Amino acid sequence: MSSPSQERGASAERIAGQAAAAAAFDEAFCADLEDRLWEALRPATEWTNAFLLPPPDHALALLAAASHSQPLADAFATNFSYPDRQWAILSSPEATARFIASHA
Repeated sequence: MSSPSQERGASAERIAGQAAAAAAFDEAFCADLEDRLWEALRPATEWTNAFLLPPPDHALALLAAASHSQPLADAFATNFSYPDRQWAILSSPEATARFIASHA
């Protein structure tokens, strides 16, 4: 059984392989490949960057709420393996508030 990070790596590899098999290596190929890879890998990049920079207030609110709620902390920790889910939660104050409320 593969981990979520291995699956994302396989996804990026599959995207690159499909693109390489289907086209000439020209500017259009490169632009298309960049777009497809960014779509697949953006959540992990955004999620990582969100915690490399000073976190926004809504992320701090989530961490504070999770320190008082084991179910919320567990749900937050589980999503470390799923950056697409984590980014969906942390991408806006509204999404974060909904996530907190759903585990209250």
